[in-house]
Amino acid sequence: MKKWLDIKFYSAGPHPEKPVIKSKAVGNKFENHIRVDTADDIRPGLFVYIRQSYELMRRKRSNSDIVHLNEAERSGEDQSS
Repeated sequence: MKKWLDIKFYSAGPHPEKPVIKSKAVGNKFENHIRVDTADDIRPGLFVYIRQSYELMRRKRSNSDIVHLNEAERSGEDQSS
C-alpha cells in the first residue's frame, strides 16, 4: 500500500519546480505529478494548479468539439453537391 497520494494535472508548459516531482510532455500539453504525504502538503497553490488544469482541458475539449462540428458541416456540404 502506498503511503502518499499522487496528484496528476495538466498544464500548457512544464512545471520544473517543487512541489511538482515529475513533468513530461504529452501531446501538446504537459502532465505533472505532485506527491502528497501529509495534509500539510496540501497548500493553496495546489488548488490553483488543479483549476488551471481544468480550464486548459475544458478549452481543449471545446476547441476539439468546434473542429468536429466544422468537419461534420463540411462533409454534409460535400454530400449535397
